[in-house]
Amino acid sequence: MLVSLVMSAVIPESYTDKSLIFAGMYVLIQLGRSIWATFVLRGHNLMWTYLRLSIWFTCTGAMWLVGGAIGGTTRNVLWTVAIVVEYTSVMFGNYVPGLSRGVTTDWAIHGGHLAGRPLHRSFCKNDQRLPLFSFVFPDD
Repeated sequence: MLVSLVMSAVIPESYTDKSLIFAGMYVLIQLGRSIWATFVLRGHNLMWTYLRLSIWFTCTGAMWLVGGAIGGTTRNVLWTVAIVVEYTSVMFGNYVPGLSRGVTTDWAIHGGHLAGRPLHRSFCKNDQRLPLFSFVFPDD
């Protein structure tokens, strides 16, 4: 959360001399999450998905960091390319030679995972929004 806080504090100045800080925090969040998940999910099908993500984020992370360090038009071009690569890599299953590509069945979400989480609803009365929370418990 500290990394997110630093990144959000630098957002207004992300296209100035603080662009390397912004890029570094972004890369740390993206790469840190995927590497952590790769280790935590050892032996699970999702481990391979996060390993592929880690490899892709390493490549795009270099573009984010180099762009942040150089600045100017080069930064804008590198950051744009990095964003395009991050979005299009998902379209192709984050393909990595030797690891094949990801399939959507790896990301299967079962209703039981969501049943115990609070559902947020809002109630509007007299132009005021009041959050109402309801809890759904599984039948187990």
